[in-house]
Amino acid sequence: MTTRKGNERGFTLVELLVVISVLGVLAGIVVFSVGGISDRGQASACAEDSRTIRTAEESQFAKSATYVDVPTLVTNGFLSSASTLHSVTVSGGTYSITDLGSCAGGGGAPAVLPVAGATEWLDATDASSVTLSGGSPQYVTGWTDKSGAGNTLTNGTSSQTITYAASGINGHAAVVTTGSAMLSNNASFGQQTTVFVVAKMTGAANRRILSGLTNNWLLGWWNGYENQAYFGGWLYQPSNAATTNPIMYSVTTGNSQATAWRNGTQIASSAGGFTSPAGLQVGGGYFGSEFAAADIGEVVIYSSILSTQQRQSVESYLTSKWGITPGS
Repeated sequence: MTTRKGNERGFTLVELLVVISVLGVLAGIVVFSVGGISDRGQASACAEDSRTIRTAEESQFAKSATYVDVPTLVTNGFLSSASTLHSVTVSGGTYSITDLGSCAGGGGAPAVLPVAGATEWLDATDASSVTLSGGSPQYVTGWTDKSGAGNTLTNGTSSQTITYAASGINGHAAVVTTGSAMLSNNASFGQQTTVFVVAKMTGAANRRILSGLTNNWLLGWWNGYENQAYFGGWLYQPSNAATTNPIMYSVTTGNSQATAWRNGTQIASSAGGFTSPAGLQVGGGYFGSEFAAADIGEVVIYSSILSTQQRQSVESYLTSKWGITPGS
């Protein structure tokens, strides 16, 4: 027989509870991380499937001047097998790609933003939200607002030059303007707003990418420069020549204060009572002029001033999604 030494003891109940709690936290972190990897893999699969269908449709159109459904694409040899992620609806001279349920938001795009309550959400990676018409190339005639507020953009010019690129910004889809047409709506966003945009200039017609419809409001790019912010008055106007690098700009306006950030880093702030955009124009501005040659990836607007934590959450979502280095 053995006897237990007096200085030997087991774990107390409190110590056991602490160990169990720590293990639970670590397990949650692992599950969250693995889930994030799975989500990104699914998003990539959805985006690639949508691009494959679009390529097949354009090949079909080049051969017969018509668009067809997915089974016909398979029969005609433009797809190796039927898609399990998307279907195609053909109407007249156009077609639309519809998510079958496996792809949140369609084309790998997220179903929700990290902060609820947006009043404008334009997402080029969601192929089903971009309305196309015409032959080859196809032209963008509308861009659906995914926020649920109904602030869809339409082509407000006679020039049909806006196109859709499956790999426009760091391998992600983008709406492409060439400097002669824009998309716009007449939405009312209120006196307080938080605005985000991901885009890049691509050509010589470097004027406005994001602008108000009926007021002189612009964010990001103007007159061949980047880091520009004019909200009825200049908040920031450095002489930085625009590059072709994708940039994420964010701004809050209202409460007699306006503040702007580039890729999550603050670039300007002033108590000037600057205005919010009255309506929205993408690819141009200032009452139907000052067009830009640009790739536009995503625009998000809230009719409120987000908290610092909320703004940073949306900025993190956008920089991660579009492959933009924070602070660059």
